[in-house]
Amino acid sequence: MRRIRTIASLMVCIFVLVGSLSATAQAAGVSLQYINTKTVAIGLSISGDTASCSAVVLGESGTTGISVTMSLERRGSTGSYTTIKTWPTESANGTICSVSKIYAVVSGYTYRVHAEVAVTRNGAVENITEYSLAAAA
Repeated sequence: MRRIRTIASLMVCIFVLVGSLSATAQAAGVSLQYINTKTVAIGLSISGDTASCSAVVLGESGTTGISVTMSLERRGSTGSYTTIKTWPTESANGTICSVSKIYAVVSGYTYRVHAEVAVTRNGAVENITEYSLAAAA
């Protein structure tokens, strides 16, 4: 019985460690490893009152489809983000999907891009959620 508790405790520690490393990697801007996906790059630049939003997704060899739903979010006074614009989902057959959009923004706020990505390869769909770095207008 003691051995089972030790193994269970060790497994809990491993899960906590892996979860914290994943969160730390995302916060540090390190991309995580995916099975169907080579790269997900989400970008945001603001010039004057115009936000340029982008998402580029590269699938592994054999990828048959990629879809990207991109949103622009604005940070409120409480620090939470609210979606202010969502564009229709764009899809591509093959190993690359690139999306670029512009949107008028109001100065004095901080913005970020949120992308929901689905990459299909060998009949399996890999779902990914990514955010750009924040940018102030």
